[in-house]
Amino acid sequence: MEQKLIVFDLDGTLTPTSTWYALNMRLGITPEEDTELFERYLKETMSYAEWMRELMELYRKNSPVTKSEIVAFAEHIELRPDAQQTIDAVKAKGYTPAIISGSVDIIISTIAQKLGIEIWFAKTNAVFNEKDELVNIETNGDGERDEKLRQLETYCQAHGLDIKEVLCVEDGGNGLELFKHAKGILFGDNPELVSLAWKQVTTLSEIINVI
Repeated sequence: MEQKLIVFDLDGTLTPTSTWYALNMRLGITPEEDTELFERYLKETMSYAEWMRELMELYRKNSPVTKSEIVAFAEHIELRPDAQQTIDAVKAKGYTPAIISGSVDIIISTIAQKLGIEIWFAKTNAVFNEKDELVNIETNGDGERDEKLRQLETYCQAHGLDIKEVLCVEDGGNGLELFKHAKGILFGDNPELVSLAWKQVTTLSEIINVI
């Protein structure tokens, strides 16, 4: 029996706010510094990899943070109130839930474990030294939109899945390429995704009734 896959975005979808922003605050970056770097990336005056390098420079100015401290922090990141209910319900309908996100691997894996999700894909990876202190953040590719599609295509090819039958739940523009190739379920009303969406919902729990 072919696997039925439903892939959820993390920031803004399973969580109401950005896990990236929360992590940056935990690591000592100020809101002003975070905004300045993000706006430079949006204006394409620096690449995604350069953005990550500058974040690490700011991290290193503060006290080192260990892997266990980041895991403990991630365990307390707020989820949407119907996130667990939705994951449990899609499983009951025979779907395999997964997470695909531009966030950091250790954040995604911790939240995935909390929700009972075994499959997840991250664009960025945290690197720790022998003392388990965060020393670097490495990124896969540059554009998050293309990287999400590449990761899903690779998984589908490895497991004999037709990407056109995969359900992808996204709230923001970084899901654009996924929506062009898979069945997009738009959470909210992002204007970039509306015309490409297979279904549109205003709460996660509505997904249960449209799949």
